[in-house]
Amino acid sequence: MVEIDDEDETCEFELNVVLEIENTKRPSTPLPSEGSIRLKKVDKDDSTKVLQGAKFDVIDSNGEVVAILTTDSDGIAELDELSLGKYRIVETKAPEGYKLDSTEYEVTLETKAQTVSITIENDEEVIEPGPKDPEEPEEPEEPEDPEEPEESDKPGGGGGGGGGRRKPKDPDPKEPEDPKSQKNQNQKSQNKKTQKSQ
Repeated sequence: MVEIDDEDETCEFELNVVLEIENTKRPSTPLPSEGSIRLKKVDKDDSTKVLQGAKFDVIDSNGEVVAILTTDSDGIAELDELSLGKYRIVETKAPEGYKLDSTEYEVTLETKAQTVSITIENDEEVIEPGPKDPEEPEEPEEPEDPEEPEESDKPGGGGGGGGGRRKPKDPDPKEPEDPKSQKNQNQKSQNKKTQKSQ
């Protein structure tokens, strides 16, 4: 209120001022909701043997590949800052010397800062040895001509016969005499003796 004093008149004024202030509500920013996936690759028969070089696709619920992971020298592959939701882990390349694991592993991140760990085993690939190529046969050596034995007149001489005596030749076999002719010869011999005695 404003008052004006005057000798003759007194005036009074009353001022009413209204101020209107508007506030705009700021939209709330949701806190980031993220989790992590940790993979470990080991030998199926020996879990202490970690496997390096395995590759995996991380696939979200829409079927899109959101990350590709590769295990390191400790057999570990990690993915951080992953939005909450469901994912599938698919192996696309096996470690050297191992079979590919065709299993799809499902992962669900439900709470902030959640870490899901999966240990995946691999079977060692057994390579069966193939048949060996047959070796080419060696060419046979030509036989040497046998040496002719040296003749020696002396038995047991130093010729090529090894020091033994030479085997005598068999005499020519005689044909057996006809018994009839032998009888005739005997008869003639007796006749001759008879004539002489006379």
